[in-house]
Amino acid sequence: MLLLAAALFVVTSVVDPNRYRPKIEGIVADLTGRPFVIEGNLALTWYPWLGIRTGPAHLDNPPGVPGPPTVEWQSIAIAAKVWPLLKGDVVVDRIRLQSPVIHLRRDAQGRGNWEGLGRRSPDAGTLVGPATRTTSKQADAGSGPAGRATAKKTDAGSGPSGSATSANAPAPSSPARQLQIAGIEIRDGTVDYVDEASGQHAILANVELDVGEWRAGQSLPVHTRFLTHMASLPPDGVWVQLDAPELAIRPEPLKVAEPKLTLKVANALLDGDITYEQTPAVRAHGSVVLRTDSLRKLANELALNQTLPHDPTTLGPLELATTWSYNDGALEAKPLALKLDGVSFNGWLQRTAPPEAMWGFELRGDRIDLGRYVQVDSTNQKPFEFPAEALRAIKANGSLIFDQVVLADTHMTNVRLKLQTPEAKQ
Repeated sequence: MLLLAAALFVVTSVVDPNRYRPKIEGIVADLTGRPFVIEGNLALTWYPWLGIRTGPAHLDNPPGVPGPPTVEWQSIAIAAKVWPLLKGDVVVDRIRLQSPVIHLRRDAQGRGNWEGLGRRSPDAGTLVGPATRTTSKQADAGSGPAGRATAKKTDAGSGPSGSATSANAPAPSSPARQLQIAGIEIRDGTVDYVDEASGQHAILANVELDVGEWRAGQSLPVHTRFLTHMASLPPDGVWVQLDAPELAIRPEPLKVAEPKLTLKVANALLDGDITYEQTPAVRAHGSVVLRTDSLRKLANELALNQTLPHDPTTLGPLELATTWSYNDGALEAKPLALKLDGVSFNGWLQRTAPPEAMWGFELRGDRIDLGRYVQVDSTNQKPFEFPAEALRAIKANGSLIFDQVVLADTHMTNVRLKLQTPEAKQ
């Protein structure tokens, strides 16, 4: 043990890890399929974790694709416990990434700079063991008389004495190696997305990501928080926070499940669960409960307050609950319950699968006083134009029903408002 500790100390103190920088860059480039450059110095640590820390580095776009690097960062630190490594196990400390910047670009033709990331040649990702390297010629040779005789000899050795010498007997399986990661930590990250075709530009700033301890076959906790900037949002941006304490991921076929998902956007809180599968059709289902103490305040924080009812008591607390499902393009939320300003709604919402996607809905409310919503305050100086063309573009067939409607001194019962676009009638 003393000799081992001394050897590790000498290696980490004397050996210059920067000598291996080109090799590390080449390995990452092979895995990702694009150039990788480490600009800062490399440093080694040896106790109690055998680790490496890099300075600034960047993963570039594919050759011929202009723009900033796909990913760049200021520093990253990765370390593993020494003693488990000697036994063949890998126990990794928290992977710490400081100030990463991800540049996502989609050009005018719809191609993204992230496409092809990690792409390899067809044979590069295939691992073939000795028992599976039989060529077609060898297989054919075993189908003739001599091959059948060989097969009979093999079958003859399948008895008690023959089983010990059978060439086809499975080799003893090696013990499973332990893989454990203490977590992933990202601080002061940025995601910059630009779509040249639509002109859309979105930035996620001050990104914090914490992924908890991961062990093979077990779920892991995920927490992230970031500030969203878009042209349609206030200049100061909107904070978003996501918590998934029991995230389970199965890579093949892909399945993601989270039974306790929590999402907070401004002053709106969403709780629910989600299960996502890709086999290869995309299917997902779950439940959701959305709450906000003031819909008016939420509209103000999301810069959606250009036209609101004059009555300040309207657009107050909102609560929405539904069970939803998605099946290869078809969407359904049923049953759906909504409560706003003391009015309770119940119903359903659905959309059929493309290419002939059709929206359908039915909501029934108990009692509403329309007088509270007639007078509005608007910061929009342009005269109101009825969005006829936009409504015609929506293929929908739905109904909004009220048990009672009050407008000034007028009282109405069983009022039905129907939306049906021309395409829906066909």
